[in-house]
Amino acid sequence: MSYNYRRTVNTRHHHLPLEGNTQSLVENEFGNVLVIYTGGTIGMKLNKQGVYSNDKDLLYHFLETMPMFNDLAYAAKRHQMDCDPPFFKQFTYPPLFMPVVGSADPKHITYILYEYQQLKFYKKFDAFVILHGTDTMCYTAAALSFILEELGKPVIITGSCIPIYETRSDGQDNLLGALIMAASFNIPEVCVFFNNHLFRGNRTRKVSADTLDAFDSPNFPALGKLEMLVTVYWDLIQKPSTVKPFNVHTMLSQNVAVLRVFPNLSAAVVRAFLQDPIQGIVMQCYGAGNFPDENLELLSVLQEACDRGIIVVNTTQCRRGTVSISYAGAKSLLDVGVVAGYDMTSEAALAKLSYVLTKPWTLQEKKEFMSRNIRGELTVSDDILKDQHLTDGLTALGLDFTMVGKAVKPGAVLDKNYEGRTALHLAVREGNLATIQYLIKQGALVHSKDIWGRQPLLDAVYVRRFDVIELLRKSGAHLTLHPQKLAMELNEAVWEGDLELIKAFWIAGASFNAVINWKMECVEYILQHAGNPLLTDDAGRTVQQLTVNTRIISLLESAVAAARWTKGKAAIHVEDSPAASVEETAEGNQLMVSLNGNGVKVNTEILRD
Repeated sequence: MSYNYRRTVNTRHHHLPLEGNTQSLVENEFGNVLVIYTGGTIGMKLNKQGVYSNDKDLLYHFLETMPMFNDLAYAAKRHQMDCDPPFFKQFTYPPLFMPVVGSADPKHITYILYEYQQLKFYKKFDAFVILHGTDTMCYTAAALSFILEELGKPVIITGSCIPIYETRSDGQDNLLGALIMAASFNIPEVCVFFNNHLFRGNRTRKVSADTLDAFDSPNFPALGKLEMLVTVYWDLIQKPSTVKPFNVHTMLSQNVAVLRVFPNLSAAVVRAFLQDPIQGIVMQCYGAGNFPDENLELLSVLQEACDRGIIVVNTTQCRRGTVSISYAGAKSLLDVGVVAGYDMTSEAALAKLSYVLTKPWTLQEKKEFMSRNIRGELTVSDDILKDQHLTDGLTALGLDFTMVGKAVKPGAVLDKNYEGRTALHLAVREGNLATIQYLIKQGALVHSKDIWGRQPLLDAVYVRRFDVIELLRKSGAHLTLHPQKLAMELNEAVWEGDLELIKAFWIAGASFNAVINWKMECVEYILQHAGNPLLTDDAGRTVQQLTVNTRIISLLESAVAAARWTKGKAAIHVEDSPAASVEETAEGNQLMVSLNGNGVKVNTEILRD
């Protein structure tokens, strides 16, 4: 199921319009959110046996009856804007297509976002909301925060303590709040939204089994709140810091466990606990990570395990606080090879350990990563150095010092001007490659859109900066231009013989199944890269059959002879037509465009991947 909610310009504090006349809104003011239902109390209903069970079809049809989740006036407006009913129907009309998978299933984390291919639609949506059971929500959130590498879009998990069908349910507010947060703000993290609070997923714990205030983030503040005003604390957001594209790491080790230290714990029990197939354990110690250091036999067992390559992580049993080596009890564990987990929750430590153990790193590298902050899961003391590093780096790039002073303010790389453009937008327009790379490493978001819906990648295409396009693509950027608009852009580029723009679109990842006007060098370039001369129009005619240009016919015949193509539906075909002025009229899912000049009439049709 996909939802669309109105966007707002990101500021430190937000006045978010929760209601409004959708007829006056334009397409780019909305965020497209994919909702994935995995089970849990939110969708449960009493069955004939008198117990609660999941029914995904019932949940879908129930939400369909609620105006806050199914605005019919807006839906009609959206369909008119999209001119693309088949694609929209694929995600809106069927029941939630995520199969219900019990959260007790050890594979449920993988099912959520990989095996059922939701994130293969990563480029199609602005954000993702996952409906999940509350018992294991923190484990899933922590695991996803690690396996979703170089995440550039919001993934928000929510659920409810009372089924959404019941009068007193908290499910409606939780789902609506998650949708608003996901659609309105580009927070590139895995989060948990519950009871009007947005928490970092790997910092969250379930703290109550019988109240609606069921979740908390003991060692880290909430990332946002939904009250009379919607507030996002951008200085707390974990921002991208590498030039890499999004990736799903599909492996998690199951050979991990939790060992809770208590006064009567024996060495024999710990030794048995650390036998094969154990690869790593999270040890919950007293207070600030203290261990009975006078028990030399226990320490010896732990040292033997560490020497065999088992990773042991020291965390605290306390709800709040961190591991400190200021005490002899904690220092003794460090001396035998135990890794300090600082203020990580047990859920986060387990997920991180499961993730790290599947990486092709040395044992020492894995241990170092367990004590390093990689997804905002633990607090490290050197975070305060970031501003100084940013100042030095920007100054070295020759930027004005007043700009540097503004840039080092927390979250400034995410700030937008009155046009909704970030520093990255402006740097791309200027073509300063070093500045662009530096901004990305400091957390600038490559998916950020201005008020016209343009991302930095599209700006790079328009200024024909191939090196900038490649850098943004390596950082996970992708074109979000509507297929019809993309076809129009390519049409105009070929019409004008603008080979540089065509190359820019190709480097940016545009689909080239569109041969429109007859400029030889442009047709040659498209055929060399992605143009398919065998695609047909609705009448079954190929481009080759429609053109009268003998040189292009020869070129198309050569391409077909190379046997590089398969038959299919054309994105664009050309017909003879009297010259006419430029105009657009919606006819079903087609857009008819007549162009001046050679009397070419272009029939544009949606092309799907």
